[in-house]
Amino acid sequence: FVGGRYFYTDQQYLTKMIEVRNLFPEKNVSFIICSNEQLQFPVGSKLNILPAPGHMVSDMYALAACDLIMGPPSTFSLWASFAGNKPICQIRDIDKAIDKRCFIYLPPQEAYNFSFN
Repeated sequence: FVGGRYFYTDQQYLTKMIEVRNLFPEKNVSFIICSNEQLQFPVGSKLNILPAPGHMVSDMYALAACDLIMGPPSTFSLWASFAGNKPICQIRDIDKAIDKRCFIYLPPQEAYNFSFN
């Protein structure tokens, strides 16, 4: 997929989750993880991380029910954002810090643009 451009490590995702948690210090932030990979997050991360149900359809519905969606550019997360009418942050540059402005409601012309370059 795009030569592995958006294949991020578990540690990189952990960093992004910590950034998101820190955006909402007054909230009890939890994360649902959808992946085809077996993920390894450190026990001491102090994040509430939940696995998704594990089936493509139930994972999509789980994401669509979240308050915010974050991940690499993918049709999966785009459709979850669209289906749930939820803001999405597409991680196109793993080194760029996430802030609240990153989470947007994609307009239809953007949601249907499946160019990930």
